[in-house]
Amino acid sequence: NESFATFSSYQAQAAMGEADPVWRDFYGLKGWAYYQDQLSTTHPIETEVSSAQLATANFDGITYAKGASALKQLAFFVGDAAYQRGVARYFQQYAWQNATRAQFIAEIAGAADHDLNEWTHAWLQTEGLATISLLRDEHTATLRQQSHNTPRLAPHRTRIGAFNLNGAGNLVLTREETVSYREAAVSLPWLTTGTPPDFVYPNYGDMDYGLFFLDDHSFQTALTHLARLESPFTRQMVWGTLFSMVRHQRLAPTQLMDTLLKNVPLEQDVGLLGFLFGGSNTSQLNYYFLTPEQRNHYAPALEEMLWKGYESAAEESDATLIWQDAFVRLASRPETRPRLETLFDRSEGDPQRRWRILNKLSVLATPDMEPRIAAELERDPSALGQRYALVCRVAVPTLENKEAYWGMLTDPTVPALSFRSAAGAFQSALWPELSLPFAERWLAHVRATDWESEPHRIGTWFGSLFPPITTPEALEAGRDALKASDLPPRATRAWQEALDRAAQVVAVRNQVVARESK
Repeated sequence: NESFATFSSYQAQAAMGEADPVWRDFYGLKGWAYYQDQLSTTHPIETEVSSAQLATANFDGITYAKGASALKQLAFFVGDAAYQRGVARYFQQYAWQNATRAQFIAEIAGAADHDLNEWTHAWLQTEGLATISLLRDEHTATLRQQSHNTPRLAPHRTRIGAFNLNGAGNLVLTREETVSYREAAVSLPWLTTGTPPDFVYPNYGDMDYGLFFLDDHSFQTALTHLARLESPFTRQMVWGTLFSMVRHQRLAPTQLMDTLLKNVPLEQDVGLLGFLFGGSNTSQLNYYFLTPEQRNHYAPALEEMLWKGYESAAEESDATLIWQDAFVRLASRPETRPRLETLFDRSEGDPQRRWRILNKLSVLATPDMEPRIAAELERDPSALGQRYALVCRVAVPTLENKEAYWGMLTDPTVPALSFRSAAGAFQSALWPELSLPFAERWLAHVRATDWESEPHRIGTWFGSLFPPITTPEALEAGRDALKASDLPPRATRAWQEALDRAAQVVAVRNQVVARESK
């Protein structure tokens, strides 16, 4: 139901105007599905639920984003016209009635004259996803599907786009082919005839769902020519692929940072800049996948790139705000304080941005923050201003300050909004040593809490307050602590997902060490 509503809303928007921005937004939504589907707690789109609590827990990235992605793949799999006929027949047949998923699929199958039983088992009733890689040399080209964490390979239909560099140095689409596959490997001989492509993207147009990885030659082309790829949508997808390759140890985070520094200054598409800097992609790379030493190495160049982008953008444009927010979010050195002060002064009529800049100044251990916070609170005494002031105060990076606010976090009578605001500022990737003294107290608290009566705090305690883990030893200790704890299902699930996120950081950082030690 939710999957269909989500996909249909995007279809409707795409039909009403320019489709590209709509499907680019949908691609951003799919990131939620890819994240959720790789956790150890993933589940099929269609699954049995034994309680209302379990049903509520499953309203997640699988129910919404993966379900909608599966329907987009289904429409492409059977053909858009057949899909639309099937949907129309479904509404006509079951108007003013309750209907089932099986009846919906049956109408699509009838309209398409296609047996969808295998498709249903693989896409709707099976958890997990596959990695889909293109392997090619001068003689052969193969699309390979392998299980990432799914027990069953699925039938797919995808578009493959082949690109070549033209005389102006731009990557232009020279051939596009649609490929259907369900087996582990399918040969693509057309990629080895004539002039070989400089770049191949195996999910052109984003009709398919899976972890798509580039072949070696395309990867090398992307590193140096990504900004010259003609379509902003395709550029966005390739950036998403490169971030995914880092998460799966196919690409070192230092290589991706080099690619960002080389290509982003040439980027003019505001939507793509928002994709790179408005969400978690570059922040996760900068603060978690890079080691502190690597982050310090790249910080001057990254901050300079962001500042130049801000200064060169048209005044009061969307790009100006994206560059400004990116600088505030990614600045990690005390040396950036003068520029942060400049941004603060220029944000006279924008209280939320002023508060965010003050928060970063707090994180960067700027002296005498309390008078500044008090002065800004006097300017903006709203409820939102009060929460931002709390965030700025909690963010001050001293052990004494953290000790002072720990009691607030463990007090169940503190209002939910204040609790979440304080919790979100308590830890910082720039100061992991300040989190270590609270790890044992965190463990004691989550074991002693009655999560059945405080379910609204589960996400925060196992999210922003979860102790940082960056080594295999700490990860193993965290897993042992979970095994030794007796928590209700929703809290156990949240803890397991926190460990999954930590495991990815550990894997990426260890991969970096392994590469650099060779």
